[in-house]
Amino acid sequence: MTMTTNLKVENPTMQPWALRPVVQSDAWTAPDTLVVPAKGSAEYPVTFAPKTMAPADSPHTGTVFVPYPNGSAKLFSLRGVAEPPSAAGDLMEEVAAKTTHTVHMPLRNWLNVAQRFTATIERSQEDETVSLKGPQYIDVPALSERSYKLQFYSYKEGTTAAKVTMTNESTGEYLFYNVTVKAGAPATVDTLSIVCPVRTRVYRTVTITNPLSRDVVLTPKCDHKQVFFPETLELKARVDTDVTFSFRPVVEEEEKAATLSLESAELGTFPYGLRLGGTRPGPERPLQFNVPLGSKDVQPFRFFHYLNDKAEYSCTFENKGEGGFESEPTVVGHAAGAEGIELEVEVGFEPTRLGENFRDTLMVRSADGGVYACPVSGRCVNPKPQGPVVLKANKGSVAFKNVFAQPCDFKLVTDNPGFVVKPSENIPAKQSKPIDITFDASKATSKTGKLIVTCAATAAPWLWYLRVDDGVDAPAGGKKK
Repeated sequence: MTMTTNLKVENPTMQPWALRPVVQSDAWTAPDTLVVPAKGSAEYPVTFAPKTMAPADSPHTGTVFVPYPNGSAKLFSLRGVAEPPSAAGDLMEEVAAKTTHTVHMPLRNWLNVAQRFTATIERSQEDETVSLKGPQYIDVPALSERSYKLQFYSYKEGTTAAKVTMTNESTGEYLFYNVTVKAGAPATVDTLSIVCPVRTRVYRTVTITNPLSRDVVLTPKCDHKQVFFPETLELKARVDTDVTFSFRPVVEEEEKAATLSLESAELGTFPYGLRLGGTRPGPERPLQFNVPLGSKDVQPFRFFHYLNDKAEYSCTFENKGEGGFESEPTVVGHAAGAEGIELEVEVGFEPTRLGENFRDTLMVRSADGGVYACPVSGRCVNPKPQGPVVLKANKGSVAFKNVFAQPCDFKLVTDNPGFVVKPSENIPAKQSKPIDITFDASKATSKTGKLIVTCAATAAPWLWYLRVDDGVDAPAGGKKK
């Protein structure tokens, strides 16, 4: 702070004066010259600009010597008190929480000699989650200016106020600034990209530092349903803690943005950006069938439903099951946890011709739950002999199914005339019909025989072994006692 006083100088002569006053003190400044008109007066401004403090009992002193052209002179005495300085300035800045920020504080050396300043930082309120620090010393050349750099970091949102004092310890002179930094919502700490095949679980880890002298609890949150993490995590005092989360896509999709927030009442929010995507998965484990003509095999296709919501999956074949494959039309999955729940689709194979190259793909689809592709292959072999069919009270039957896609006439014969059947049966497509068998002992050559069924649709016959129950038990192995 400066103060200017005007000293009055009078000229009683008939000639104007051009005077050169002499100021003797570093605490005052004044113009080099003063013009006083003839028979008049002029005011000489003297400014008190102390560079050091001076209390009332030991003030700054000085003189102003004004020499006149006629050889006389006038001497003015100066006296000034310099109180402690007021703030050199108020610095106010805004920054995002969890971002290191530099506050530049201008520091000017008002003396014509170099000064070393010692920095003292006094915060209005101490908080372990806020750091405000700078170098302990700074040297400033004479009559020059340097920038003192304060490093600021705050874990959470809030306002930090501090008084930063720069003191010349050899003279006791000082200046200070009032510094206020407002920490707003934190910026994204980092952005992580995770792209992986559908239904593959990928893990990522981020490290969180707890600077406090006490343990705190961290609560993760994410706006993507297929990102998984513990409900809460404990951060031990003054250590780094690894926080692990996982991502498992359920549908194919290009990279999309998501946000993972790790929230703590004491440390604020740690926001992470995520770029998440799912690529095409590989095929599921295949199902293989080996079925005699006229028979059917059923196997389960098992898969996991990973959604936290209910979903209905449709079940279809790429080739529409033309080779003899069939399945349930739909299967429903209910809300699942992070590990998913296993669902099952029954897949049947009932071929209509002999062959080894029956191939198809079962497609299990849900708009939300994803797509599963299960390769299926089948082999159809000649019908295997069946039986024995035991006739009780000289009567029995065989359940026979027409596996073909059209009605067929089947020829029925036995190799023992004692076993009597109709010569043929017409059976509708995909329908079953019993073949009745009776036994006529008067025509029989033995109590055993064979039933042979043939059809023009295939050269492979069906064969059943026949036996009459004569009331005598047979031991293991099939031979009578």
